[in-house]
Amino acid sequence: MRLPCVCLSSLVDRPARSARDESAAPTRRGDGRRRRPSGGWVRSTWPVRVRNGWPTVVSIDTDALKANFADVAGHGPDEVAQYFYSYLFLRYPETREMFPPSMAKQRDRLVGALVRIVTDVDNVGELVPYLEDLGRDHRKFGTLAGHYPAVGEALLTTLRHFSGDAWTDRLQADWAAAYGIVADTMSG
Repeated sequence: MRLPCVCLSSLVDRPARSARDESAAPTRRGDGRRRRPSGGWVRSTWPVRVRNGWPTVVSIDTDALKANFADVAGHGPDEVAQYFYSYLFLRYPETREMFPPSMAKQRDRLVGALVRIVTDVDNVGELVPYLEDLGRDHRKFGTLAGHYPAVGEALLTTLRHFSGDAWTDRLQADWAAAYGIVADTMSG
């Protein structure tokens, strides 16, 4: 797995390391815990990016994401998915050929995947394997790492649209960070 996990309560800035320090990179244990570079084990709670072999913690308010998604989903799954795909195809018309002519099933798949991701946002043990499988499925249909920014833009625009006045800069940052982790995991 590309993205090691650390507990958000252990927010620590780590110094950059040289290439010869790679042997000290965090290692994985079978029970979902990771070895910290400083020693000791920490239970995984959220995937983070790794820079120079050191985990860089991304602080995301997962409760806010869940509450916001519940509000957005209240507008109806068809309406949310239709807005998402309309934005994606109008802004990035080259993506349209990757999808079937009839989008009904695809809209259901999108909403189902979003529900699963948001539901399991605090359960990395379930979420990461799901995202890795989802990424493999997407690669079978020709999805490239370069497609993820367009999808992320469409997703954030959709969430902002249906959130209305409830949309804040912090919510924008949390969703952007969460989507970045999802995209990194899927494109891995």
